Amino acid sequence: MEAEVEERRPRWPWAVGGILVVALLISLCGVTVLAVAVTQRGAVQRPAIALIRVDGVITSGSAPSPGARGAYSERIIQQLKQADRDRSVKAIILRINSPGGSVVASDDIYRALRKVRKPVVASMDEVAASGGYYIACGTDYIIANPNTFTGSIGVVAEIPNAADLFAKLGIEAVILRSGPHKAEGNIFEKLSPEAKQILQRLINEAFDTFVKVVAEGRHMDEDQVRALADGRVYSGRQALDLGLIDALGDLDTAIEKAKMLGGIHGEPRIVEYWRPPSIWDVLLHALSSPPSISNPWKQVFGVPNGPVLEYRYVVP
Repeated sequence: MEAEVEERRPRWPWAVGGILVVALLISLCGVTVLAVAVTQRGAVQRPAIALIRVDGVITSGSAPSPGARGAYSERIIQQLKQADRDRSVKAIILRINSPGGSVVASDDIYRALRKVRKPVVASMDEVAASGGYYIACGTDYIIANPNTFTGSIGVVAEIPNAADLFAKLGIEAVILRSGPHKAEGNIFEKLSPEAKQILQRLINEAFDTFVKVVAEGRHMDEDQVRALADGRVYSGRQALDLGLIDALGDLDTAIEKAKMLGGIHGEPRIVEYWRPPSIWDVLLHALSSPPSISNPWKQVFGVPNGPVLEYRYVVP
């Protein structure tokens, strides 16, 4: 019995030592994790300016693929909400390089901008016209390059028609409809005078909305805006003289203005919420999105199949 006791005694110091080592390692890991968390928290709390880009034709809905370039309303609105929630972001710059686009998408972005609680500065690049200018009116301050194309306050509806071409080719379309004005503006038939009047009333309504948005955003009378709203574009210099923008400058000018409006001292971080797609994102999208043939005329001719109202600057 004594021999057995003597053999077991040396195991206790090793067991105690092992427990102490494990405890020490756990403590070190906890300290390390805490230090990293504090460091990251300090980095997040540094004052920042969110840079949100409106680049390309303004389009309703979400991007067709992860990381796709373009001014898709859902993505822009989501980024605005994210910047508004981010405690480290003190101001937002909306960098606009767009000829405008969808009436609905432009208005959705404008309304989202009006709900943002933080100061927003519009920074105009090459073009910020029509719908691009519409959304700029939802910001607190507008800066343009002297040679930026802006303005183009108005509405356009391009209605493709190939009736004569199809007649020459011997192609006939049979259109069954529930009422005389159903399917008006389709590519197979010429637009009737009555249909033109109906569409013109819709254009006039959208135009009135545009005028009111500019008048409210620029603190101008509606009559003043209408005098400028014949659809023409203005240079940045002309827009400043007419009261359509607040200042001339580049992106650095916009950053300085955002710093001032956001109460930022020192050099701010510039954060963007867009990321390029990974190979995995692209693969998943390709597998889950079969080719669409819902609008063959748009795919073949590059035009919509019917009238679409747009706040868009049509390049000559």
